[in-house]
Amino acid sequence: MKLDNYIYLTICEESFKMFKKTNFSTYHNYCKTFYLSLDSNDLSSREKSDLISLLNILDLIYGLDDKVAFKYIMEFLACNKVQDFELYVREMYNCYPLAFN
Repeated sequence: MKLDNYIYLTICEESFKMFKKTNFSTYHNYCKTFYLSLDSNDLSSREKSDLISLLNILDLIYGLDDKVAFKYIMEFLACNKVQDFELYVREMYNCYPLAFN
């Protein structure tokens, strides 16, 4: 799909906003923990809420059904895409912090 990078960037942006509301010290640790919880199907209430928010935003923007959106979320978290996109999102956060409220 030609939109893959846009979808991954959206996942990164939205999950970065979620990370900022947690007690995790790094975004990488937040994503790793989220991935392990999703992979083991053992989600905390916060993680369930984060997952639902991600699924909803991917449906709203790209019209993805939950199964396809979940596949993208897992690929983003599992395949080092976090490192690829985090730099861009952090730069946007530093330049436009109000966009992340």
